[in-house]
Amino acid sequence: MIKADIKNIDTCSNFYPDPSELRSLEKNVTYVPQPPRILLQETFSGKSCDLEVASIGQLTRPRAIVAPIQYGLAVQMHQHFGSRFLVDSLHSHGFCLPYAEVLRFSKCAANFRGTNISTQSRFGQFVADNVDHNLRALDGRGTYHGMGIIVAVTPGVRDTTSIPRLQSPENNFTAAEIEIKYYRSVRN
Repeated sequence: MIKADIKNIDTCSNFYPDPSELRSLEKNVTYVPQPPRILLQETFSGKSCDLEVASIGQLTRPRAIVAPIQYGLAVQMHQHFGSRFLVDSLHSHGFCLPYAEVLRFSKCAANFRGTNISTQSRFGQFVADNVDHNLRALDGRGTYHGMGIIVAVTPGVRDTTSIPRLQSPENNFTAAEIEIKYYRSVRN
């Protein structure tokens, strides 16, 4: 009966879990079907065993569904440590999503967000920097010039929209392009 309930977990494979699902312990506990939840609550003793119940309850089908805790842990480990080895090691034990899924999430988020950053009633500051490599080449070949731009907006806003989970997200760098406007002074 418990195995059948676990197999019947209602999941949406078109979107990544909503950010509010990651923040709410109550939503993570109710994500686990009732029979395994009752078993886990009886197994763990203590006043606040909800985190353990949600964590272990969502490990029941690690490769078949995108559970909120597994998804959140994989993205958090990648953001903090940037280690493919760490994420894949945790995935091999069933604790989080694989590294390839984290990269897919990053591409989907970048394509979904684009460059539409509203600074209305907030302060926005663009920050840019460049890097040059192998500048002293005699023939000018094999050199590299790269530039990166970010925008810092304050006060911060929590986004509550779900990221669409595309099957094959594109490396669409045109979505992040900023139009370059040249200044030409008008002299009389």
